[in-house]
Amino acid sequence: MVKHRKRKGNKGGNKGNKVNIPTTPKTAPAPPSKSNTVNRIRHGEIRVRHGALTALSSTMFSAESLSRSSNSIITMELLQAISERIMEEDVPVSMCALGCIGNYVLFQENQAHHGNKVETLLTPIILTRMNKACDGVEKIAKEMTALEQKLQLENAKAPAPAPASGVIESSSTNADVPGKKKKKKQQVKQPISPMQKLTSAMMEQWSIQSLCLHALCGIVEGTATNNESSSILHHQRNEFLSTVMRSFLLASEIIQALSAATTTAGSSSAENGSSDMNGNKMLMIATKENQSNIISDVVTYALRTIHSSCDENVELLTSLLSMKGASGDVFQCIISSISNTSLPALARIHCCAIVILSRKIIASSSSVVKTVEELQQLLITQVLPLLSQFTLYSTDIASALYARVKETHEKLLQEKTDASMEKEIMHMVDKRKESARLIARRQKVMKKEQKEQKEKEKMEAESAVTDNSMDAEGADAEAQEIAEKEAVAAAAAEEMEDQYDKAINAWKNACLPLKLSVEVIANMCVSGDNDPYSAGSGKGGLDDDMAWDSDEEERHFDEQHQQHQGIEMSKEDEAFFNQVADSGVLDRVLAVFGGILLSLMNSKNDAEVQSIHPLAVEDLVEVVEKCSICLGNAACNLPAWKKNESDVTSIWHDFMQCLKAVKCDPSSNTPNIPFAAIASILSTMGAFLRFRTALVKCVNEQDLNLILSFVTMETTATPKDDNSKMQNADMTAIEDLQKDAIGMLGILCSEPHPDEVNNKICNSFLTTLHRHQFTTTTVMNEILISLMEMYSSDEGDPNNHEQVFKSRDVLGSFQKIIPMFKRKIREGEKMDGISFDDIELWRETAVNASRFVKYKKGQ
Repeated sequence: MVKHRKRKGNKGGNKGNKVNIPTTPKTAPAPPSKSNTVNRIRHGEIRVRHGALTALSSTMFSAESLSRSSNSIITMELLQAISERIMEEDVPVSMCALGCIGNYVLFQENQAHHGNKVETLLTPIILTRMNKACDGVEKIAKEMTALEQKLQLENAKAPAPAPASGVIESSSTNADVPGKKKKKKQQVKQPISPMQKLTSAMMEQWSIQSLCLHALCGIVEGTATNNESSSILHHQRNEFLSTVMRSFLLASEIIQALSAATTTAGSSSAENGSSDMNGNKMLMIATKENQSNIISDVVTYALRTIHSSCDENVELLTSLLSMKGASGDVFQCIISSISNTSLPALARIHCCAIVILSRKIIASSSSVVKTVEELQQLLITQVLPLLSQFTLYSTDIASALYARVKETHEKLLQEKTDASMEKEIMHMVDKRKESARLIARRQKVMKKEQKEQKEKEKMEAESAVTDNSMDAEGADAEAQEIAEKEAVAAAAAEEMEDQYDKAINAWKNACLPLKLSVEVIANMCVSGDNDPYSAGSGKGGLDDDMAWDSDEEERHFDEQHQQHQGIEMSKEDEAFFNQVADSGVLDRVLAVFGGILLSLMNSKNDAEVQSIHPLAVEDLVEVVEKCSICLGNAACNLPAWKKNESDVTSIWHDFMQCLKAVKCDPSSNTPNIPFAAIASILSTMGAFLRFRTALVKCVNEQDLNLILSFVTMETTATPKDDNSKMQNADMTAIEDLQKDAIGMLGILCSEPHPDEVNNKICNSFLTTLHRHQFTTTTVMNEILISLMEMYSSDEGDPNNHEQVFKSRDVLGSFQKIIPMFKRKIREGEKMDGISFDDIELWRETAVNASRFVKYKKGQ
């Protein structure tokens, strides 16, 4: 056996033909892990790495898996290994890694046990990858420009095509030759042009930027600690801003160019009848963009990331206002994007939100060039008209969109049911080793049994005897026929799934701008004294709570009650809010609020109206909740809006009619609209009742009884757990609506009222307290506070109802309930999802309740 020696490198020859293969930058190899998954992700072979990441993206890191389980097996070591692949030169591997990380950030609910390690690990890597992708886009764009110029020169030098003669040449030597068999025409695969290759490479870079921004936005909105010194966004805010804004400016510039190129090409093709697609780089990019909307997604998520990060970070927003880019003032680019109709609607609304946030910073900062007056003029002339444009709900359009979602979903489910049945039949037949003909017959029989066609079933059963004698050629033909039917069924199912996805996208494209515009308007209706930029206001961001919160309202009842005529604000805020009130944008929010509630009620009450798909119901309820917060902010901070007694009385009566129309079904104890929508109605009514004092005297006995019915609402639901998200959502909504109803009764009881009314309210409160097994700790806390306020007046005070207090034995109820309340507090301390502030508030209430008992005993 000859022993081969190792070949030495070719030192002299073939220098000019050396191929440069891109490689991943060498780093110190990580030590072997105990986890096989981690080792496969770090494997030296690209295919192994890609396979491992692909498997993770469809299993452990899929959106469904992350949202329904805690996934404690996702360790920091695994996240570290995946994050290393983000910088991979191989684009599919890098995209798989970014997809896994993005899903983890967006859908994993229990990330608290990692602290800010995830943010610290991922943010620098994602920013570096984004910059690298931007470099790739700019490099490919230059190559495409050079290639386009080269093609134009070649086309100019090429001779003109010869004019067509009257002689028609035969295109095939076999055409119409008698006795000669015609050959099948072979479809010649068109070669991929260099411009097409460059276009695909560019879209890959945009896809990487899109995935990076999705993950980065999730970090900012979910896990980032923006105002803490440990935050990576605090220490690297300049790099964060420059990278994200670079991505935005590059994408918006290309979208603008694509829009101009498409318009020019359209007019040119109308005149000339055709256009050279392979030589026009912008038209080729536009074709890809129309199919995927990747570049539009980059613009939207870049601005959303900036909006979310600045919403809770004054230093970051201040840096943005003074930032300079290649094209000039970055903030001016954001302003000009508001009126840029080529940009996506969501992107333009995010620009409006950033400008609204900057108004509060400019008001307290002298380092910014823009003045408050200039910005407020911008808000009135550009921001408000754009928000009004998207704050619109058309019942006809909405019903058509969600009806399409429901129709396509039902058809998709039917296709999947049919496919599952056919697979089950094939599996049963395969076990029995039946012929192909019997397989087909059995499938037909099963379908006809479902349609109750018994007569034809007998005919098929009789003919099945003769089918067993089928020859081999017939069996093969039948097997081929079955295979073709399965292929057709699979294609039909895939087509139906595409139609369902298109229906969902059409609904989302109509709903998301409305949702975001209402949220931005809600943030705009917050004065300087109530926003997170005010001194002593803490961190709570507007994007989460949007200022109006019934909990905060109840905690600071005394302060707000003294200011119910209007929050003290600066002259600039007062002038601006008066302009907002006169602009009509809030009337649009109120109309959207009422229109959606009417749609939800009609879909349940009217048999002729088609029911709404659950996905659409979820989106509609979210819009209703945002409208409620917006209207609450307006009632609190805009005293000029709906200030006439006739206006607020009309609104109050409309709300009451809504509440009467959503009564619970006695058999199921469920209302005909979601509990969250009812809670939004009550929250809005509470805001109007508190800040439009003329309404207090408009509340009649029927209104009072209706409000009391929500306080004493019985529910058979068990305490919250992780097994039923729908049940937990309903429990949270019931808790919210009970709190809002209790808050409204507290407002009414603060005014002089007779003992009969007080007795009725006291009875409802005590009834709910004694059902402590099904009453949440938060609701018990609100009732205890309200009862102490009701019966703390001194003797001789018009609001002193000592007779009711004694007849209802409120003191005895307190002595029984306080131990139960303290036990619930101890249980809450051990539960996840309950904030420290809530626990502290409950403890304070328990202490005050014990003191209240001692005080009453001493009287």
